[in-house]
Amino acid sequence: MFCRRCWIDFRAGEHPPVECSGPCGRRFHHRCVLVPGEVARVLRGQDSGGLEWYCHNCRQLYRLQLYFEVATDCTIRGISYL
Repeated sequence: MFCRRCWIDFRAGEHPPVECSGPCGRRFHHRCVLVPGEVARVLRGQDSGGLEWYCHNCRQLYRLQLYFEVATDCTIRGISYL
């Protein structure tokens, strides 16, 4: 298994990889996505308390989804937002 940012394998003894909570589910070295090591441990732990982390691509996908939901809602209601 390898990091989807730097394409280098994960090694034993490193901080656990950070896994995207979005639809891609990709894994990254915590340092490649600027997540502190302690936060990476919490994210991978059983008691993460609902803490989620989303990669750049999944955050962009979510923003696009919100944009089109608003645009569709405005079109249906006959509201011009341009």
